[in-house]
Amino acid sequence: MQGLPHSADAEREVLGAVLLRADMAPRLVEAGLRPQDFHLERNQLVCRAILDLAETGVAVDEATVREHLLSRKEWHKAGEFRTLSELMDKGAVTGAFEHMCDVVKRYALRRLLVSHGWDVSKMGLESDEPELALERAHKGLRDIAESGKLYTGVTVSDGVKGYMDYIGKVQAGEIADTRVPTGLRRLDEHLGGGLKTGWQVVVMSAAGHGKTAFAVNNLALSAAKAGHPVLICSLEMQAKEVIGRMVAAESGVPVHIHDRTGLDPLDYSRMMRAADVVFGLPIRIIGARHGTVESIMSVARQMKSQYGNLGMVVVDYLQLMRTPEKADASSEEKISGNSGALKLLANELDCVSVVLSQPVLSAKRDKKRPSITQAKGSGSIEDDADLALIPWLPFKVDDNAPRSHAEMGMDKFRHGPQQNLGMEDISWNGKSMRFEEV
Repeated sequence: MQGLPHSADAEREVLGAVLLRADMAPRLVEAGLRPQDFHLERNQLVCRAILDLAETGVAVDEATVREHLLSRKEWHKAGEFRTLSELMDKGAVTGAFEHMCDVVKRYALRRLLVSHGWDVSKMGLESDEPELALERAHKGLRDIAESGKLYTGVTVSDGVKGYMDYIGKVQAGEIADTRVPTGLRRLDEHLGGGLKTGWQVVVMSAAGHGKTAFAVNNLALSAAKAGHPVLICSLEMQAKEVIGRMVAAESGVPVHIHDRTGLDPLDYSRMMRAADVVFGLPIRIIGARHGTVESIMSVARQMKSQYGNLGMVVVDYLQLMRTPEKADASSEEKISGNSGALKLLANELDCVSVVLSQPVLSAKRDKKRPSITQAKGSGSIEDDADLALIPWLPFKVDDNAPRSHAEMGMDKFRHGPQQNLGMEDISWNGKSMRFEEV
């Protein structure tokens, strides 16, 4: 399309310089220019021919480019001798070559932005899932930024300086709350002070052993109370059920009697005080409608923009997530893709990703604490995890075990030694539906 931003002169000068001087081809490669960075089709074909020749070690000049285009049956489409003649007439002087390469790249970036704008407009007009469209719009911008090499990384000198400045501020008390608490002091001690942003925490156990209770009433509530905003994606329970669990955790009034008529006035008073606490916490709950990585990412971005930071994203649970763009993929491929994407979310948004998972059926039948290697669906669940925790309530499989006994297996800790928590460390509070310190 001729109306899109481009510079025909810059394109001619760059390609012409390479055709005139054999030593310029490596500089074109070093500049990172690609055929699609050129607007005119004939220039795209010439650029591809130059790059192909340079890759195979063949000297680049008018004759070799012509032969390559002929061999690909693109000579006529490239404009034949007329194009090569025009390019060589406009060949850039050596000193301006890098500058003209930058000009070509900047125009290419502008065209990508224009094209993306059209795509976003189309999605806005046609999409029935605006959250999904919004995340795709964000992804498109990130892809453009990467293709335009706008993310240049960090030099080690700048990185060391920044890191030590950060450590110095932490030690001086200028930066606090660098860790996200778990609600269990002994666990925090084993982890070096709590969870770190960028980590993926997998919480896996058989049904009824407190994995959702631990994720919501220990991890999420503790994080939010410490001032870290939390997003909970509950794919199995309604939002009111999640809130009921949090109110139970704070009040000690069992959730199963909350809506029973004739509630004890003292219990009701406790619930009201607990509700006031939960009411003021930076927590947002989304349901099954947001059960894709794109939708979760979109809401998480909104929260980070609203609060200025994001502490934790909880997904309950991994095997229930949807992948509409991969409808033909196997169950294992879908689970693996979602697990990896949630790990990337933790890194990109600088938060903790808490992913709940079910074990395979055989692990449920064993009546013993499962291992993270028995996670249902994909070995990548273990691979992606920085920390794998296995809550376990012995009384669920042993009628003689006290109902307060609890364990917390640490099946993986990427950043330090593994340390299980036993009955001498933690207990289970059935009324509050959370794990507590002994």
